[in-house]
Amino acid sequence: MTEKEALLKMESYCSTAEHCIYDVRKKLDNCELQKDEVERIINKLQQQGFVDENRYAAAFVHDKLFFAKWGRVKISNMLWQKRISESIIADALNTIDDDEYITILKDVINSKKRGIKGKTEYERSAKLIKSVASRGFEIPLITRFVKIEEL
Repeated sequence: MTEKEALLKMESYCSTAEHCIYDVRKKLDNCELQKDEVERIINKLQQQGFVDENRYAAAFVHDKLFFAKWGRVKISNMLWQKRISESIIADALNTIDDDEYITILKDVINSKKRGIKGKTEYERSAKLIKSVASRGFEIPLITRFVKIEEL
């Protein structure tokens, strides 16, 4: 595949949804291009506005919070795996409204609570906290809404 063909393919790929540089680079690895060609394509995509890490991070945060019901920790970790810089991650996470975040957390707690089984209230609470924490919500925040009754 030529550099021009790969650029056109990536423009099409990036015009359908938000993608980060990491995703684009992975796609370009399959095109058997030289490293300098890959870098030129990525630079052109950024200059033309097809790829924007800030826009990608903001969209990722929004989608994962509102559709997947993920917490800040999991969202942050996933963006970090996509090689997004810490400053961009922090900026994107700062757009989360605290009241909406708490509402989503409460919804997740209530939906998970129904399926939790255990012999004691303490065991059920511990399982619930673990389950909600696996969605990326912060444990201190979870424990504000889940009562732990010790024996």
